[in-house]
Amino acid sequence: MENRTVSEDEARETAKIVGLAALKYGDLSNQAAKDYVFDVDRFISFEGNTGPYILYTIVRIKSILNKHKDLGGAVSLTGAEKKILPARGDSEKALELLLAKYNDVLESSFAEVAPHKICQYIYELANGFNSFYHDTKIVSEEDEARRDSYIGLISLPGGFWKPASICWGLKRRSACKKTLQAPKGCVR
Repeated sequence: MENRTVSEDEARETAKIVGLAALKYGDLSNQAAKDYVFDVDRFISFEGNTGPYILYTIVRIKSILNKHKDLGGAVSLTGAEKKILPARGDSEKALELLLAKYNDVLESSFAEVAPHKICQYIYELANGFNSFYHDTKIVSEEDEARRDSYIGLISLPGGFWKPASICWGLKRRSACKKTLQAPKGCVR
């Protein structure tokens, strides 16, 4: 490939990370007590309830945060220092409500030994973020307080991806950091 911006080794490492995420997420997203058809084409899709779609969303969030940081804005991995303002639109409110379910989802998933519930939540969170992203000008918002609220809001899921990474057994890799342009690894 002439237009490749990463080395062959980096491309292979990224493919390995995405492939493992696809397989592990595909397996864990199904109820353990039920049979399912192993469908590699569905598992590796970047659309729908798949590991690659979740990774794509994580990279999108980190890209926005990096752009904000490059423009001189403050960014943290949890958004804890940001004041989240009341939602202006439906997708923003929906994302906030999804974020509020985090503890309940984890507690019930662990109590029921049901990792598929964590996967479902992470998928819903990814969809919620992507809807918010499509409806909102995050980095180019002119109102500084509102922009900081948006940055804080999209930073919050950064800590929420950790259950997904634990479920998938993914490890932070410096190659992934460089290849996916994401700070401190692929998932966090």
